[in-house]
Amino acid sequence: MQETRLWDPDKSRTVSMRSKEFAHDYRYFPEPDLPPLDVEPAWIERIRATLPELPAPGARASWRRTGSAPMTPIS
Repeated sequence: MQETRLWDPDKSRTVSMRSKEFAHDYRYFPEPDLPPLDVEPAWIERIRATLPELPAPGARASWRRTGSAPMTPIS
């Protein structure tokens, strides 16, 4: 079933607000007050260059540099 749900903090669970019968009930409507955003690829690359390295790729690079393997958790 497709539906919209609401979080009930008192009961710590979600509850159904309304059901949706068809996929078109989820259609997207553009915001009329916002102009289209055209982003230049060069701007994206400049921003990407300023972002820090993500943890997983950084860890993999470190394992390759040191020749060590990730630790296996003991359960």
